[in-house]
Amino acid sequence: MLILGMHRSGTSALAGSFREAGLYMGRVLDHGFGLNPKGLQEPSALVYMHENLLEANGGAWHEPPEQISWQPLHKSVRDLFIDSRRGQGAWGFKEPRTLLVAQEWIEALPDWTGVGIFRDPREVALSIQDRNGFELEKGFRIWNAYNRRLLELHRDHGVPVMEFVPDPEVMRSGISRLISHAGLTPPTAPAFFDASIPRNSGKAPELALPAEVDRTLAALREAARAD
Repeated sequence: MLILGMHRSGTSALAGSFREAGLYMGRVLDHGFGLNPKGLQEPSALVYMHENLLEANGGAWHEPPEQISWQPLHKSVRDLFIDSRRGQGAWGFKEPRTLLVAQEWIEALPDWTGVGIFRDPREVALSIQDRNGFELEKGFRIWNAYNRRLLELHRDHGVPVMEFVPDPEVMRSGISRLISHAGLTPPTAPAFFDASIPRNSGKAPELALPAEVDRTLAALREAARAD
């Protein structure tokens, strides 16, 4: 199970909810900190491997390369990670950079499934600006690079998507829908999702979106309504 979505877009909430529903995720970064009180819910080995892979291709998480070539070392880390999950039943992981390098994971996982989440690009760009000091225009470019990949995975492989929104009931319903899609049973009293995180959700000003970002957002929202 690939839990897909870019940074600052609700992937931690989705991953933690899947973990709560019984998805095996192994050891993950689950210690809380200021921007993410419930932890990132991602395996540190893949954080470092994916970032090294992007750097080897002349990029970084915030400068996604157009083309990505995997070296033997990166494939070895991937394969060892997969081998460590064998026999664990339903398993999966979340790591935002996966969106940029998903094809090599798909080729190694013939029975893979995935779910995706996206968030209003204005909120994401503001959050990245607060955290990293990037200009909003750069935040929009990053958002579009990741979310065009999410849209491609939806169109090419039927990956269902949901939007991270301020309404807690809509969120709980969307999370339950994706958990059910994965063949798991949503918990009757889910406790992981916290509607107060992130605290600035729904508070983005009426920023003008670049045309290409607006088109990607509209297509993702249409996909979420159709799923």
